[in-house]
Amino acid sequence: MEIREETLADAKPIRVLHDAAFDSPLESVLVDVLRARHKLLGSLVAEDEGRVVGHIAFSQMVCPAADEARLACLAPLGVDPAYQRRGVGSMLIQRGVSEMRELGFDAVFVLGDPMYYLKFGFKPAEPFGVTNRFGGGEAWMVFAWDESVLDKLSGEVAYEPEFVMFDGMAAEEEKPPRPESPKDLL
Repeated sequence: MEIREETLADAKPIRVLHDAAFDSPLESVLVDVLRARHKLLGSLVAEDEGRVVGHIAFSQMVCPAADEARLACLAPLGVDPAYQRRGVGSMLIQRGVSEMRELGFDAVFVLGDPMYYLKFGFKPAEPFGVTNRFGGGEAWMVFAWDESVLDKLSGEVAYEPEFVMFDGMAAEEEKPPRPESPKDLL
């Protein structure tokens, strides 16, 4: 198993992977849009015998109350269903979070399963007074190398505008159409 940076040739396999890992195309469309608009801070794939079996993406977040803080969002993380529960997601998270640190980010936020992300050092974000537009309760989590940065944050942190496609995602008619080509994303 190799964890590496995504290449241009990985775009379609990443799309297929997220479509298989999630119940809707939202995650794969989000990755396509963020990629096309050059908003991915990091995009890693797990490759096994030449096949993309996992993917993780990071984009920027902003806290208006502390705009000097460098914040990243981990979303999405997808693993081929045949490779789940085999450590692929763990390898992607560990490498990705490490890369965010190397790039100088202060914290990484995720909206995900608390039982899963706790083992990587993520903590519930709401006790630090930090919220997001999607809520999430205990699933809204943060990882910071130095938690003193979290004392500077308050209020809502903002996702990249492309995440707005997740608003109202429960209604089938509100889901974004799959772009026909990368040109449709710009």
